Amino acid sequence: FKYYVVVKDSATTPVSVTSSTGTYTVNPALSVSISPTSATYDAGQTISITASVSGGTPPYSYQWLNFTSGSGVAISGATSSTYSTPASSTGTFKYAVSVTDSATTSYMTTSSIGTYTVNSALSVSLTAPASGSATYSSNPRR
Repeated sequence: FKYYVVVKDSATTPVSVTSSTGTYTVNPALSVSISPTSATYDAGQTISITASVSGGTPPYSYQWLNFTSGSGVAISGATSSTYSTPASSTGTFKYAVSVTDSATTSYMTTSSIGTYTVNSALSVSLTAPASGSATYSSNPRR
C-alpha cells in the first residue's frame, strides 16, 4: 500500500502541503501447524515433529513447548523448525511450537498441541527345553 499526508491550514487563503509517498506491506496472517499431530512410538525410538509456517514476515523464530504437565513449558534449546527427542520412557507426551515473525511489529502464534504415545520397547524371550531343541517363530508388530 502507498500513502501520503496532505496538511491544509485554516488561513483565509489556505495553503496545503503534501508529504512524500510512503509504502507499507501487509502480509497474510502468520500461522503454524505441526506434523505429525499424533503418533505412537516404542521406547528407544525418536519422536520427531516438524513445524510448517505460512504468512507473516520471514525469517521466523521457533520455540518448542512441552504441554505434558498441562501448561506449555519452553524446552531449552528447542528453537528450530524441527524438534526431536528420544522416546526414553513410556507414557503420553504433548508438544506444540510457538513461532514469531520478523515484522516491524512482530507477531507470535502457537500451533495446536500434538499428542505422542510411547509404548514399552518390543521384547522377546525364549526358553529352551531341558533336552531336545526349541522352535521359535516371530510375527513382529509392523
